[in-house]
Amino acid sequence: MRDHQVYIGFGEIGHLMDAPGLCVEPIGRHEGLLFCRAGHPVLARDVLAADDASWLRLDYGFIFLASRSLSPVAEAFTAMVRQIEHEVEGRNRTLADELLQGLNPGREASP
Repeated sequence: MRDHQVYIGFGEIGHLMDAPGLCVEPIGRHEGLLFCRAGHPVLARDVLAADDASWLRLDYGFIFLASRSLSPVAEAFTAMVRQIEHEVEGRNRTLADELLQGLNPGREASP
């Protein structure tokens, strides 16, 4: 990207948030579900810290040069990807709720 061979990228951005010369726009965060066997040591904890399961999260987004504005085509592409991401996040949330509801029938769905 910095050699001007690529003007926009899409990928995991956690390590690029403070990169000089780059503009990083997060668009989604996917979180996994963690299941443990009975007796697993993690189940003995009262609280599971976010860092304990950080590998379950994937932060991704667009990456482009801060010194360059996006073309109309790139702007249209980013808008389309954001819309798709919004729909996918909703479906993932619904599927996770259905799965967890089946495992724990008294559980309320997430907002």
